[in-house]
Amino acid sequence: MSARLAAAVLGTVVRFTQIFGHSIILFGEAESGSPSSIRIGAMAAAGKEVSRAKTKELARERAESRELRRDAPNPVWFKPLMFGFMLLGLIWIVLFYITSPMAITLPVPAFGQANLFVGFGLVLVGFLMTPWWK
Repeated sequence: MSARLAAAVLGTVVRFTQIFGHSIILFGEAESGSPSSIRIGAMAAAGKEVSRAKTKELARERAESRELRRDAPNPVWFKPLMFGFMLLGLIWIVLFYITSPMAITLPVPAFGQANLFVGFGLVLVGFLMTPWWK
């Protein structure tokens, strides 16, 4: 009875793997006592080898592209934009300090003292761009 049950379970598992594409390694004994093994795992091993090769190839391509990006020069607009942020922030702060004792404070009168934060923020953006400058 246990051999019949094992064969039924084995047949169900094989059908399940065929329908859903799962890979399972199964080993069993035939009713006659001769060793018979069902190796669905061979297909899984072949699939794993292909996926490992693809993974290695993708990792190699990513490393090459990362190295190329690291060695690539900056776009033409990068340095002027970086220094532009720094200079704009400096001009913003100086303009605020010069016009603060007057009736109207420039650059943006509604901001009041927050003009300092805007100026230092612009300078900070410029300085945050410096690590990527080549």
